[in-house]
Amino acid sequence: MKNIAENTKYLLNKYHLKALKKYGQNFLIDMNILKQIASSAALTKETSVIEIGPGLGGLTEVLCQEAGEVFAYEIDQRMIDILNHELEYDNLTVIGHDFMKEDMHKLDIHYQDIVVVSNLPYYITTDIITKIVTSDLPIRTLIGLIQKETALKMTGNYKTALSLMIEYIGSIEYLFTVSRDVFIPVPHVDSAVIKIEKERVISKELIELLKLSFQQRRKTIGNNLKTFISKEELLALGIDSSKRAEHLHLDEFIKINERRKKL
Repeated sequence: MKNIAENTKYLLNKYHLKALKKYGQNFLIDMNILKQIASSAALTKETSVIEIGPGLGGLTEVLCQEAGEVFAYEIDQRMIDILNHELEYDNLTVIGHDFMKEDMHKLDIHYQDIVVVSNLPYYITTDIITKIVTSDLPIRTLIGLIQKETALKMTGNYKTALSLMIEYIGSIEYLFTVSRDVFIPVPHVDSAVIKIEKERVISKELIELLKLSFQQRRKTIGNNLKTFISKEELLALGIDSSKRAEHLHLDEFIKINERRKKL
């Protein structure tokens, strides 16, 4: 079995590389955790995997061994070169573009079972998860390694536009904690692995409503939604316009959205 810690150091030395803070690069060097992340997705040879930020390819290699195909988005050209030189898997496609600017529908996906498994770049975690959650691509599951603090907020009672989107499309679960000590370089915080299950697609109208509602958290729902729906219409729905978005339940946002469609 390949020693992932030694191999990571070897590749960094071989290619004279340093992790770049602007891309949030911290390389996971514990093979047991890499395998645990992959196994959390229940992969088969008829699973298509989308990975964002593969870096040196530690997790990518495990995914290639367990899944039918892997599409790895990498923005750092240095890493793209390493992935293409070091990983020889026929079922791997390295995409040298910014995931946030790419259309996942353009992927040549061969299997109906689609999952996202990734050590997500921490500086853009929320944006990436939002894109995946709001995509109409039939993604079954997202397994994401993210900052522990973010994971606790997302799986706790801290209400945001994203947390309500996740509640609408399926569910989220905190799987396990990952110590900062199993990364090179060592980050300042611990990490955690979360699992998001997608059971249905969320409409663009509801996405817009949730984002608008939480755009300014300290303002009332009536003020945040004044261009979307009147306070009188909110009152007709039995919703207090003086409340903040965080004090409303998902079913209330759904009612607002349905009412807005009829106006």
